[in-house]
Amino acid sequence: MTLDDLKAQRADIPEDDALPASTTRGDLRVIQERRLDLDRRILAAETALQALDTYAPDEADAQWHAHLTAARAVLATELLALPSHTRDPRQRGLFANLSLSIRVIDAGLGIVAHTGYDLTNLRLGELLRESGYQLDGADPLLNYVGTMPWHGSLPEVEARIAKRAQRCAQAQSSLDDALLDDDVRAEREAEAKARRDALNAEPVLKERGDGSKYMKFPDGRRVEVTTS
Repeated sequence: MTLDDLKAQRADIPEDDALPASTTRGDLRVIQERRLDLDRRILAAETALQALDTYAPDEADAQWHAHLTAARAVLATELLALPSHTRDPRQRGLFANLSLSIRVIDAGLGIVAHTGYDLTNLRLGELLRESGYQLDGADPLLNYVGTMPWHGSLPEVEARIAKRAQRCAQAQSSLDDALLDDDVRAEREAEAKARRDALNAEPVLKERGDGSKYMKFPDGRRVEVTTS
């Protein structure tokens, strides 16, 4: 069933003032309930479709996640290739640069505060530029290096992607429920009622003030609970 099918069904139901004079109160109640049910389902379907459009996977986030993941692998490989102990200032500087780059990916730009590094001089920034992310505001005539775009750490972008996926799943579930065939809806409602009835038929354990216990059944019967 589609949203158009629901709207067609709703359009086929006349309003109260257009019903024939022979319509009984019972008929009117059934018609009104059917009309209300369709109105609710149409609204739910339209709301779900809007949510699916709003929370569709974000291509920019997906690309950012892919680039950060790839950059982290490159940085880790380059870091492992450095000598474990060295006095060479260049090697030590490279070690710091690579380490900070990885930490920025894992925890965000706040990691480089007061270090003298930013994305323009980190190895991470170089890798991002190679991936197509360009400097913003650079002006060679003014000797101004500009700034690199930053769309969040790896955990942050993963959280955004996961949140959108969750919202989409919820919206899809709502849409599927709204567009269920009437026979399937009736079958599910019958199954749900059977489960409720079975649960309501279960006895409830009660305890008196003196600590004794008994099982109380829905029909009022009481069965004492004995402890050994």
